[in-house]
Amino acid sequence: MWRYGALTILAAIAAGAFAEDVTASWYPLHAGDTWVYRKEFRYGDMAHPSAERWTTEDTIVSAVAAPQWNGTLVTRRTKVLDHAVPPHFIVENDSTKRELPESHLLVRGNCVYVLDGSDAQAARARDLTKDLVPADFCFPLTPGSTWGQMSHTSPAKEYVWFVRGVNADPFGPGGVRTVHVSAHQSSGTEMDRWFAEGIGVVQEIIEHHGTHDEQRRQLLRSTIGGRTRNYDLPPARAVALFDADCEGGRWRHFARADGKVFASSRECLGFVKKTTLR
Repeated sequence: MWRYGALTILAAIAAGAFAEDVTASWYPLHAGDTWVYRKEFRYGDMAHPSAERWTTEDTIVSAVAAPQWNGTLVTRRTKVLDHAVPPHFIVENDSTKRELPESHLLVRGNCVYVLDGSDAQAARARDLTKDLVPADFCFPLTPGSTWGQMSHTSPAKEYVWFVRGVNADPFGPGGVRTVHVSAHQSSGTEMDRWFAEGIGVVQEIIEHHGTHDEQRRQLLRSTIGGRTRNYDLPPARAVALFDADCEGGRWRHFARADGKVFASSRECLGFVKKTTLR
């Protein structure tokens, strides 16, 4: 009996170590690793939007054991490098105020939870011990995989992530596996991320499919394990989901799941009617 119990414990430890190894290979979060992002908040006329733009530099400061959450707590430092605003900008809407100087991620098993800062969507540290927080990423990212479903998740599946494609569009860097994932955030709002293995998030769009309200993130430079790489990525496009996405000139803003643009409103409508993302 003792031998069986000991073997069970050792197997559990080995499984946990393997999960964290898988996570580290996908998402490097070591002290000194750095990502520089161009960010935008667009609103107003979709064809000629007003846009607030800024650049951030995220650097991992430390990664320490967090036994209270059965994982590793990662501390990240963020600097705002520049900030440009459109005419008649309302100061109270300053997006850089959401860029906390210090934020945190939790690595638990094969999943990563963004706890605070501008990237946090649904996580709350106080709920982690109650298993009420959906993960932001669970690795490996493979075709058809999904995560984030909780006992309290509504039928709308807020913060339930789906892998949409692996190297299926032109929005990731060459030479690495880039995975497109998406989730429903709230009424009319969808989140799309492009995650490159061994690098992290390379692009992100949070889009309200109604009134034009769009947040964008695009990787400009990364330093992983002491190696710096620069990126010149084509701006990602959100996938058309609803008939309204194809009305007027809106079809020019959206794309197919493979990133290809539409030739007309009619073509966009045909795609929407044939496509079911969930």
